[in-house]
Amino acid sequence: MNASKIRHAIILAAGMGIRLRPLSHTIPKALIPVHGATLLERTLDALTQSGVEHMTIVTGHLGTMLRTFVGPTYNGVPIEYRENREYASSNSMHSLFVARDTIDEDILALHSDLLFESRVIPAAIQAPQTDVLATADPICNNDDVYVHTNDAHAISRITKDTSMASAMAYIGIAKLSYPLLKKVFRSIEAHADHMDEYLETYLMKHQRDFGPVFACHCSNLIWGEVDTTLDLQFLLANVAPKLQVSAYTSASS
Repeated sequence: MNASKIRHAIILAAGMGIRLRPLSHTIPKALIPVHGATLLERTLDALTQSGVEHMTIVTGHLGTMLRTFVGPTYNGVPIEYRENREYASSNSMHSLFVARDTIDEDILALHSDLLFESRVIPAAIQAPQTDVLATADPICNNDDVYVHTNDAHAISRITKDTSMASAMAYIGIAKLSYPLLKKVFRSIEAHADHMDEYLETYLMKHQRDFGPVFACHCSNLIWGEVDTTLDLQFLLANVAPKLQVSAYTSASS
């Protein structure tokens, strides 16, 4: 594998956004507008700017709306779609599983409800390890996914238990190697034990079989994830303005 090049990204956009109701009754989380662009457009921009050449979006809740909005290409990059028909009773691991037929190389896998500085994408791609979860400083919103590592930066624990808070939080972006993914998909096909699992927790649950996954930490990263109405308010009031300042500073330097 060329550690500086990932050609394929898969965006997991099937979720119902239950904690965002009533907004999510009429719009998927990925299409929430933030200062002139949707969350999904901002993610697609970051991916295309990092050299990704092929993207797959896994849809579910209001999937037709999402597919119509994005279309077959984005900035010249082809988009494929896969449908998670069990979106109401499954989680991110199953969304990735339904896209398995599109995967024949290393990938990036991303949540669709993120707002982040684009520098995290090349950082994850260029990480020396083949399998990494991108981490950043916690938001401290009682919804952080805390990441603990050993001395080699391999992830030893992932938890939302605030009593086990750490200095790193998983932000919903992973670089995963094709050899690891083949093991994951074989395990799912054999055991069908994944429906309610998040991708990251499934990797940890079967770490002895799949091998280590490492943390790629981006200190002082501006980022946020939209799970609740409070998250959205925080994003609009704090994250988005900082990103605009960061982008202006980078363009001016």
